[in-house]
Amino acid sequence: MTGNRPSLGARATDELGKARALVRSMRNSLPSGQAAQSLPSGRAAQSLPSGHQSLPSGRAAKALWLVPTLVLVACGRGNPSAAGSGADGPPASQGEGEGEDRSEGEGEGEDRGEGEGEGDDVEPRCPDASYVEDLSAADADVDALERSYAPSAWDSTALALLQARYPVGRYIIDETRSGGFDCLEDFTSAEDRADFSALARSLSTSVHECGHGLDFERGGFDRALYVLRADLVFDLPVLDTFPLREIHQYTNDDDFYADTYLAGAIGDQFFDSLMEEFTQYVNSLMVAAAMNDQYDRDGGVSERDGILTFMLYLEVYLQHARVHDGATYERILSNAEWREFLLTVWGRAELALSRTAGMEFLGINDDDIESRMRSPDLTGEIDRVRERHGCADLLSP
Repeated sequence: MTGNRPSLGARATDELGKARALVRSMRNSLPSGQAAQSLPSGRAAQSLPSGHQSLPSGRAAKALWLVPTLVLVACGRGNPSAAGSGADGPPASQGEGEGEDRSEGEGEGEDRGEGEGEGDDVEPRCPDASYVEDLSAADADVDALERSYAPSAWDSTALALLQARYPVGRYIIDETRSGGFDCLEDFTSAEDRADFSALARSLSTSVHECGHGLDFERGGFDRALYVLRADLVFDLPVLDTFPLREIHQYTNDDDFYADTYLAGAIGDQFFDSLMEEFTQYVNSLMVAAAMNDQYDRDGGVSERDGILTFMLYLEVYLQHARVHDGATYERILSNAEWREFLLTVWGRAELALSRTAGMEFLGINDDDIESRMRSPDLTGEIDRVRERHGCADLLSP
């Protein structure tokens, strides 16, 4: 990190007014009707990419951006609202683009225990199959916190909730605040603070955005750093890759996320930024899973839609690279550290999805997105990462 760079908190504060304007414009442009995807009112969490105009030049520059966390709300399920199903994917490859660099599997893996994710057909030494995270606190009793709740004590209550139900989220917020960015203050609205359940639901956004702040504060412009847990941090080289906008062509009109993340200023960002957002949408769903008893069972929000969309984007990005940009594809797959990270965070996403399986109120269009994401032509891209990592027991035909 450069010594004279202004603090993350100062840059985030400068952008907050722009962020609120962006949220207002997004909310005003949403479709009307029963399933209108209305953003939570007053939530400043949907912040603009902070400081992107002052980034160093060059394709490999690490971007600072606190990306809009799109949390969509619907009165009923089944209406298109997120990453679209049915859009055509990249054309089939003429060759696999496989290289010689194959690492030995990183460890034998552990029994996954309670809350295990998908991936039973993957050899245990694959990082995604062997990923384990202690989620035993998710069922902690918080009735006393709810009974004694006072809006004036929203901050301490939010931290106590996370400590009780998902301590990783508490760690992320505490670490980000210690760096000078009060992400919890910025990413909860007065409406959130007025009600215990609303506060609990808002924490998926707060942890998501605090996670962006923590990763940048530690990694800066020069490294792609991802804090998954206090004891699991990936500090990776920033690779020379193509802009995210190049995969926008494979989305359709039902993909609510595409114009935010694959177009405009964010569309000019690169693969490390895609994986930053992927990482934080896993955090969002982990928190939502822990707070699931505070959600309306008769409604629907897009907590599951977000990570499924980014799992889909990762597959499509890899497929586009393999077919159209072999040099970028090799840079990603030939790097053992990046392969380890991709498979680890994929396993963490699968764990979050397994924890929320059957919680229909945490999704809107998640079934359709998941159906496309799990199509053999796309899951084959993750198989190829496993193959190159020397651990694949292929899931796809």
